[in-house]
Amino acid sequence: MQTELTLPASLDAEVTLLGNMIQDARSVDTALEIVRSSDEFYYSAHRIIFDAMISLNSRGQGINRVNLVDCLMTSGNLDKAGGVNNIVNIANNYISGDNTKEVATLVHNKFLFRRLYDVATETRAEALKADTDIKSIISETEERILDIGLHSIQNDPERINFILKNTAEELVTRSKLKGGISGLSTGFEDLDAMLSGFQKSDLILLAARPSMGKSAIMVNFAVAAAKEGKTVVIFSLEMSKEQLAMRIYSQLANIDLTKLLKGDLDMDDWKRISVSANEFSSKNLFIDDTSGVSITDIRAKLRRLALQQDGIDLVLIDYLQLMEAGGKIENRQQEISKISRGLKGLAKELNIPLIALSQLSRAPEMRSDHRPILSDLRESGAIEQDADVVMFLYRDEYYNKDSEDRGTGEVIIAKHRNGPTGSIKLVYKGENTKFLDMKNVPGDAPPAEVEAEAKGEIPDFI
Repeated sequence: MQTELTLPASLDAEVTLLGNMIQDARSVDTALEIVRSSDEFYYSAHRIIFDAMISLNSRGQGINRVNLVDCLMTSGNLDKAGGVNNIVNIANNYISGDNTKEVATLVHNKFLFRRLYDVATETRAEALKADTDIKSIISETEERILDIGLHSIQNDPERINFILKNTAEELVTRSKLKGGISGLSTGFEDLDAMLSGFQKSDLILLAARPSMGKSAIMVNFAVAAAKEGKTVVIFSLEMSKEQLAMRIYSQLANIDLTKLLKGDLDMDDWKRISVSANEFSSKNLFIDDTSGVSITDIRAKLRRLALQQDGIDLVLIDYLQLMEAGGKIENRQQEISKISRGLKGLAKELNIPLIALSQLSRAPEMRSDHRPILSDLRESGAIEQDADVVMFLYRDEYYNKDSEDRGTGEVIIAKHRNGPTGSIKLVYKGENTKFLDMKNVPGDAPPAEVEAEAKGEIPDFI
């Protein structure tokens, strides 16, 4: 059985920190910025004393020996805190408040080490059980370790002159950009003009009713970024990676998706596929088709990949409602809210644009104008709150076969935290499951790069 002294702790640091708080008013704020809970103290008497200090501080009372003893007596905790003599001894330990930040950091770090020890101990116990679900235990362990890591990150308030200087430098950089696109290009000129590209740390929600082309335009976004040399990751919870590859081939080679699925290909098609594979296989596009992944799973995978690839530029998730929140959740709305907050936190943590596809409720079907609105977001208003950009995809011909807008799709920017809302139109080529700029609609000719003549056989790369 483990004894108290086997766990990471520093008696001297805890006593010094409490003594500084009693004797030096300036040390109180410094300590509370770093040590945020009495749980961070290892010794029970120190936890009780720290709680009393927090109580005094919250009431605007000074933390000194007299007030502290009175507070402990009133709460009936004076004996548990070691009595008056212990309070006096701790106060007499004070030399200078200059080391408050140092000793507070030491107390905090010892606490994190103990939490890490607890996680390791519990994980070891779970691993020894015969009926342990390996995926579950790995996910829970990663989530708990990540939580420990987040507690170790503490950012101090930054003076405005430094913030203004950095922002001015960013403005200079943006002023030199071509086309005014400060973020990652969407691949569509009109959409770039409205969004200035996909911005770092933004959570971008792309929502639509079924069969509108969510997955198609997601592939458009991914392919456009990958062609620009960006590192792109797709988490496809609905389609397999092979199904996505079929759509990528259809878009790149300009071949009817139905022909690809049937394998009904002539030699001209094979040439297009060969060119597409040769050109695109070197791009940094990664696909993960694991079902039911959680925020913790995605974060762990992205962190590993970011280390391998020296960073990630764009993440796309298809789709949000198929993710799992992890942990105990009371209802579906709470689960979606947790997932939504987690995705926003992940975009900010990795400093990348993160595009999450989402379902809509059936409400648009009940209206004469079937265009989606923000209240149609399915299962949680938290999605709207967390997202920096909310885009809806709408194709009128789905509802109206004789629509004047046949062959087009509408991207509706319903929310844009840092810019305008509105809508843009794109050409929709259903046979290739892709969207195109209205003013840039190529014909069905094979790519110009195809120079080889058909040889009557499947190309060697297959």
